[in-house]
Amino acid sequence: MTHSQRFLAVAAASLLSFSASAGSISVGPTTLMADTSAKHVAVTLHNSGDASVRYQVKAVGWDQATGQNVFSPTTDIVGAPTFVDVPPQSKRTARLMRVGALGERRYYRVLLMQLRAPNVQGVQLLVNQDLPVAFEVANAPVPQVTVQAVPKGYRLTNHGQTAARVSSIGPAGGKPWREGALGWTLPGASMTYEAQPGQRAENLSITVNGQPVTVPVGR
Repeated sequence: MTHSQRFLAVAAASLLSFSASAGSISVGPTTLMADTSAKHVAVTLHNSGDASVRYQVKAVGWDQATGQNVFSPTTDIVGAPTFVDVPPQSKRTARLMRVGALGERRYYRVLLMQLRAPNVQGVQLLVNQDLPVAFEVANAPVPQVTVQAVPKGYRLTNHGQTAARVSSIGPAGGKPWREGALGWTLPGASMTYEAQPGQRAENLSITVNGQPVTVPVGR
């Protein structure tokens, strides 16, 4: 397995287990968004512990053309700095600099990989943190979405020009079945949002980019 393949495998695993707070380290913001004209975004790491922590900052391209999250090596965006040392009771900021695809809509995942402390003996729990990055048109309207019932839940298709960030889903006029950061559907992509057996409705209420929308369910 090449270095790039190993990194992409870590990114995929991290995407499924992301936490905004890991032990003594907290990260903010947890979603990095900027206009297509922006040249960078930034993330701050806060260390509330009593030992210095070191992270490597790397990025991968992100798309959903296959109906799944797909990661690919990219040189369009780089960490500055690539390695971040966060002293105890301190914070440090890392910038993600665009060096390619300037002015274009692009989506990435940035992986903050905790590195092993060289002078500590025994087992160390190293926690990777994964953040979505979006360069898209600012102040765009909520993207239009359509929904189709599938065996495991509902497949949402994004017909808009910005990502659809889903934070609740349930029957129209009823209590949501699921709430929280449920996932993103990128422009032009379709992603499945799981539902329990019996959670079926003719119309759904879905919160997209903070706005509730009512969507009829296709078959």
